[in-house]
Amino acid sequence: MRQIYERRANRSKDSLCALSLRCMPTIPYPLENVRFPLDFPLPATSMPLLTNSSQNGNGRTRNSSSINISFDNAKSSDEEDGIDEDDEGIMEENGAGFGMEKSDDEDGNAGGVKQISLPLPKSSKLTPAQLKNYQGFFKELFDESGTRENGQYLKNDENWKNLCKSTKMAMPNRQILPIEMFLSPPGAAKSETLCKTTSSMRKMIVEEMDRTSEKYSNVVYDLDSICFDGGHPETDYPENVGKLDGGRDLIFESRFESGNLRRATQVAPTHYELMLTPDMNQLSEHFQWFFFQVSNTRKDIIYTFEIANCLKPTSMYSQGMQPVMFSIIDKNEGWKRCGYNVCYYRNLYACTEVSTTPKGATAQNEDNGEEKRKKHYYSMRFNIVFPNTADVVYIAYHFPYTYSFLSASIHEFRRLKLSAVYCREDVIGHSIAGNPMRMLTISSPCSPQELAKKEVIVLTARVHPGESNASWMMHGILEQLLTGNSTEMYRLREKYLFKVIPMLNPDGVINGSHRCSLAGIDLNRVWDRPNDLLHPEVYHTKAIVQFLCDNLNKRPLAFVDLHGHSKKWDYFVYGNNPAESWRSEDAPSCSEQHEDEHLALPRALETVANNKFNASECRFSITRAKEASARVNIWRQFGVTWAYTLESTYCGFNSKGCQINMGDLKDIGRELLFSFLEISNFSLNKDA
Repeated sequence: MRQIYERRANRSKDSLCALSLRCMPTIPYPLENVRFPLDFPLPATSMPLLTNSSQNGNGRTRNSSSINISFDNAKSSDEEDGIDEDDEGIMEENGAGFGMEKSDDEDGNAGGVKQISLPLPKSSKLTPAQLKNYQGFFKELFDESGTRENGQYLKNDENWKNLCKSTKMAMPNRQILPIEMFLSPPGAAKSETLCKTTSSMRKMIVEEMDRTSEKYSNVVYDLDSICFDGGHPETDYPENVGKLDGGRDLIFESRFESGNLRRATQVAPTHYELMLTPDMNQLSEHFQWFFFQVSNTRKDIIYTFEIANCLKPTSMYSQGMQPVMFSIIDKNEGWKRCGYNVCYYRNLYACTEVSTTPKGATAQNEDNGEEKRKKHYYSMRFNIVFPNTADVVYIAYHFPYTYSFLSASIHEFRRLKLSAVYCREDVIGHSIAGNPMRMLTISSPCSPQELAKKEVIVLTARVHPGESNASWMMHGILEQLLTGNSTEMYRLREKYLFKVIPMLNPDGVINGSHRCSLAGIDLNRVWDRPNDLLHPEVYHTKAIVQFLCDNLNKRPLAFVDLHGHSKKWDYFVYGNNPAESWRSEDAPSCSEQHEDEHLALPRALETVANNKFNASECRFSITRAKEASARVNIWRQFGVTWAYTLESTYCGFNSKGCQINMGDLKDIGRELLFSFLEISNFSLNKDA
């Protein structure tokens, strides 16, 4: 009890410290009118033009002639219910309606949903002629040749380099990441305790107030000025490992796959202010994911890193979460949590945003009726001491998982897979940048007739590129399905046919975006009407589900989309309960006999999970704002009762007091698979 009171007292002190900082005068956001130099040309389509604004809050003018996106698909209107808790705080702080998307995966509706009677948003379906193009992805059900396997395997480390070079990037790429970065060394599964944040805010306030009187500013890394330097990457290790340039301080770099750092400014001898890169072509600002390299390090010096253009008012960094670090010199130790005195707070930066749909009493431009408000930014700040001199280290928001590593993992899992496993790899389409979209069909070896009797489970992940924890969960799923030799895995493969699309947004992942594809929008907002040119990833995935339902009469037993949650502990799911729908017509469809069917997966996970699953965080509301998300669209349009979003923390497990690691995330994937054996205990009238 005493510890609880002490914790509350410390939080109160931190709140007072943060409040004192807010009393200081604001400073203009340094990148407010600085256009990011890179855009990716988008294909022209027949969809309506986006006309609400020609310029986003990042000062980047959009070429409306090449960006033809239906506005109601790209963003949710402010009048819609179901603003998610992660973004709700941003809107309360910075003003609702200022280009903020409501995130599908972070549903803050703990209470009831107001039911109204409105027509459903329109949803698209492919014609029978169009669906014929997808029959080749179901060969296993039509002829014996379809049960033969395909694919080639990586033979050595050199193939890793070639694979990385084949990945198509829109952002500049100067370096191949070392494969050791993604492998789990012995002892990597060791749990790391939550970082103590006591007095971090107070120390920061003192330093910040001292710094405001100093005149020290030296830009040491500027991606804008070097975007077009250099050619294709040739080395898998940085060339400056073990070399110390005595005439320079820290050296920064982010021109590699999934990298994200736009600018580094030295504001004191050992204090660096960092600005993150926007999602390419973004319609709304998204700053959270970071992944950058630091070299020319010196041992035993206390450095301060401050990421200063975050948007969310709160973060798990205030609850004991730390960033992660990988050292080239200590590469055999893998990724580790790093930093101390970690704190998250609203800084002094602010910029003016303009809304064409004014709400509330704020300053207004009398000439054109536009409303102007201040938008504030937040800092994630920490101290760090590097373990080695002349090292090259990588620092990231969470454990990175790149598209190239996914490709390598699929090759390796298929090379190591058991003889009792059937696996076929198909490319169901290509992203806007031309990267292959892979789908794995996994089951036990058997005839087409036997396969046709099996229930189908569809699994997807990584529609939001900044949610790398989703890929580590998917990694655990693929590892178990292809190489797992437990009794449970044999039973799963005998019982089910799995269709797995492990990365729904390859371009976003490759280019270091946090939330968007190269189309500049959240792909989990277009499932109702995906466009084959602008949203090919969702278009082809949805076609797979439609083919199962319409052509094969095999409605998936379950559809689970894997995500990450930045403000909660543990892992949990979101499902669909018709009784909690925004639409009054949905409630009668929920009969007493089947009224609890939406609880099937969470109940199954409670049975198999090892104290990591948090049933109290599960939500089942259906809001109008979520109609275009995977979870709701697959439920509504195709009648998949067990359509879920599975969310994992970035931070850790509240009851255990430790931070999550890659092993934990893979275990979550394994537990999800085990739950499919338990879920069959729940009755489900699929034809109801």
